[in-house]
Amino acid sequence: MGDLMQRMNDHSRVNNFLTQQTTNSLDANNERMIVDRHLSNWRCKSIYVAMICSAIHGFNSDTSNTI
Repeated sequence: MGDLMQRMNDHSRVNNFLTQQTTNSLDANNERMIVDRHLSNWRCKSIYVAMICSAIHGFNSDTSNTI
């Protein structure tokens, strides 16, 4: 009887461990995807701002030399 109780206890401990590990890894992956999405959006926006600024600077430098 004691061996059966020990096996049931071991099964519960293994089940809890695997459930916690799976949940933690899923949470970490979800957080990583969210952070990556936000960083990629920020990078795209900063690239667009840099392109617009360089285009404006190029237009301004071209028109200032036409005297």
